[in-house]
Amino acid sequence: MTTLARAAERSPKNPTAQKKKTSAANTDVTLDLRDFGAVGDGETDDGPALQGALDALAAAGGGTLFVPAGRYAISTPVSEDFTGLASSVTILGVESDTPAPPPDADGQTLTRGLGLVSEFYPQTGDQRAAISVGGLQSFLVEHVAFVGTPDVLNDALVTIYIHDTGGATVRHCEFYGLSSIVEGGAIVEGVRSGLAVEQGVFLGSATSGGVYGSVVQNVEWKSIKVTDTVFTDYGQRPELFGKLSYGAPLSWVNVGNAAATDNENPRREATFRNVFFDEGGLSGISSLPARFQPPSATIDLLYITNLRMNVSNLGTSGLYLSGLRGAFVENSFHGWSHNADSAINLIGAGNAILDLVETAAAATRIRADETTARLVVINSTYEDLTSLAPDTVVVNTESPDDDPVQYVRARFQSALGRDPEAAAHFYWSDQILRCGDDAACVAARRAALDAYLAASPSPTFAITGRVLDENAESLAGVAVALSGSESVATETDADGQYHFAGLPTSGSYTVGVSKRHYTFDTPSQSFTTPAGDRSADFAGALDRRAISGVVVDQSNHPLASVTVTLSGSQDATATTGPDGLYSFTDLPAGGDYTVTPSSERYTFAPAPQTFSDLSADQWSSFMGTPLFHSVGGRVSDINNGGIAGVTVALSGSRTATTTTDASGNFLFADLPLGGSYTVTPSLRFYVFDSASKTFNNLSADGYAVFVVTPALHSIAGRITEH
Repeated sequence: MTTLARAAERSPKNPTAQKKKTSAANTDVTLDLRDFGAVGDGETDDGPALQGALDALAAAGGGTLFVPAGRYAISTPVSEDFTGLASSVTILGVESDTPAPPPDADGQTLTRGLGLVSEFYPQTGDQRAAISVGGLQSFLVEHVAFVGTPDVLNDALVTIYIHDTGGATVRHCEFYGLSSIVEGGAIVEGVRSGLAVEQGVFLGSATSGGVYGSVVQNVEWKSIKVTDTVFTDYGQRPELFGKLSYGAPLSWVNVGNAAATDNENPRREATFRNVFFDEGGLSGISSLPARFQPPSATIDLLYITNLRMNVSNLGTSGLYLSGLRGAFVENSFHGWSHNADSAINLIGAGNAILDLVETAAAATRIRADETTARLVVINSTYEDLTSLAPDTVVVNTESPDDDPVQYVRARFQSALGRDPEAAAHFYWSDQILRCGDDAACVAARRAALDAYLAASPSPTFAITGRVLDENAESLAGVAVALSGSESVATETDADGQYHFAGLPTSGSYTVGVSKRHYTFDTPSQSFTTPAGDRSADFAGALDRRAISGVVVDQSNHPLASVTVTLSGSQDATATTGPDGLYSFTDLPAGGDYTVTPSSERYTFAPAPQTFSDLSADQWSSFMGTPLFHSVGGRVSDINNGGIAGVTVALSGSRTATTTTDASGNFLFADLPLGGSYTVTPSLRFYVFDSASKTFNNLSADGYAVFVVTPALHSIAGRITEH
């Protein structure tokens, strides 16, 4: 009852005025949780009321749910998938003027809470999430406390589970005395979402590192932002100081596997600004993308600035960072511990920059393994730098102006009146650091930074463009690849258009286009640190190919006057010349073409030849087999002298008669293949060595030789007397 009275004392004098203020800021409908039967006495199950309210927001197409002061027990799990129903939803409690404390505040201030009077009490146990929301473009929870129940080991599997949401923000919320000591447990979990935790406090909330549980879990994440937020081992509520005695989280915040990128969302970046981590977590931040499925996309950058951490006493690392393309830790303190392995442990980082990192107590080691490509440590205090990175650089400068990281920050503040974005801070610091001791290089990089800032750049930009063919028509299906500071690919749409969004202006990019069977005049265009959006158009021409060949007979002699037909994607006809050659040129690549030779006098092998998806010039030869043969021969005397005027008769499959010429030659031409033919010579007063010769199943030219001799006769008789 004391707690109820305290909640009532903190209720606004005019809750309706609070709702009106919210409604004025939101053009969507605003609903009141009490209107759906919520009691808020800490005992009645208000899960069905919350479910009804979210159902109503879905039916209304989105909007705001106002949560009046009260203690709302959520015993029945609440789940709402807004996919296709709404794009933006807000859950808003009664506003509190108590800010989240800065990370360097004293313990009393860090653990005091936010003075929130709109409270949810998750009571769904270890099997279900208390509140599950997803399928939105944007989701905001603000000014709401989530409070655990004393002596309960698992308040909920997950207190707030957010999935498939582009931008989810948990702002100025308190998570107090919550625990989930089971596999898959978390206090806040984002899945396939961009999650931002802002101006919040996590006091005495626990998960189990033994089952890889983290207080804030990110799986298949699109972005992570933790800003102005405190994580402590305990709070100051007299009924419950905390639940860290149930289990030590693997980390306060875990960076799991990054979601696959696309042209709309090409970057995977986790940022931490102005955060305090107590020693209760085995690590403050863990990055374990390899532990999750599907395999992680490249994590471009994990960026940390103004971190204050009490490192664990359990022999672990304050920051356990693996599987990162880039890591950046700046202006951070790691201490208090009596038994730590390291303040920072880098495993498999591509490029890590540590600047103004202070280590103390037993947390005075910085580690980097051999799979970390490059480590630069600037103006930092430590006792042991255990780096196996092949490129390890230690920089100590005489003045802040010589510190590249602080120089970049100062230039942004001076020129733009703000701190650099994470990507910009990393990019420009790295650019200057790569110069080493080359003063001219440093000056050139600083000048490039000044030119960039003078253009008043936006933090991010888009690259758009259109691809046309040789006829100035839209070219769809062109592969467009972005490389450089980001790597992602897309294709042109039906209008030949493409775009890449959300690219940091501090970066270097190349856009390249390719399409099978096309050649582009300029296949790539590059942009370095543009101030704003850029356009890159491309022109491509369909490649042209040729199909050529030769037609020969069985003796490899060229066959002229053979008709060669092209069919398929394009139709054409050619005729072989005296050399037997033919050619089809200027054929659009990618087509399917069939080449067929034809002649009344020949059959051809191979069969018609087909070229599918024509991608290069082709050569196709054919051999002709005659459809007709001849039967010829010669008639000679015994001295091989040709005998003219001999009648030669053809019989069988075809009949004909001819006469030998002056040399004794004869010929029967154009005899159909496969027939049977007999040639019979005749000459009065002569006889032949063979009366006839037969050619059965004619498959080649036939030749018959006859030798003639005069016919010899005798005259005989008898003489008698008369």
